[in-house]
Amino acid sequence: MTCEKCGSQIKESDLFCMGCGTPLSSQCANCGTKLPTSAKFCSQCGTGQTSSITVVFHDKNLEAVVREVLKIPEGSMTREDLKRLTTLDASGLSIENILGLEDANNLTQLVLSSNRIRNLRPLASLTNLTELVLHGNSIDDISHLASLTNLTQLDPTGTAHQPERALPQ
Repeated sequence: MTCEKCGSQIKESDLFCMGCGTPLSSQCANCGTKLPTSAKFCSQCGTGQTSSITVVFHDKNLEAVVREVLKIPEGSMTREDLKRLTTLDASGLSIENILGLEDANNLTQLVLSSNRIRNLRPLASLTNLTELVLHGNSIDDISHLASLTNLTQLDPTGTAHQPERALPQ
């Protein structure tokens, strides 16, 4: 089996992809049954799962700011909910892990400055991003951003990345 997000090899028993950290199972938003992320319908209640798959955030501070912006104070958030997210300022919130953002496909502006972020892999699928601010983090590899061909503004100032790993022109 391979991960749908990054193509890494995964085992059926894995809960998360070892290559990108993407959850490999989800819950039906209707009945709560555990399902593989590739399930199109719930095996228990028949509910379509394409947009009702619950999104799992690995950082409570990131989840809190996304909930605030989307006006979803509690309960599950789905991939469909994250489609409404077009801009996000999550600066200065002590965020360490950005897993969960990989489903925010309509994000165009993302500000993650002054956090504790190291891994940018979850951003690789956000191809609509045009502006990304990362200064004040501990990022040492921005190569995962190479797929972001619409990115016109990238501010990695103050990150630990090395210039030779910059985005290709």
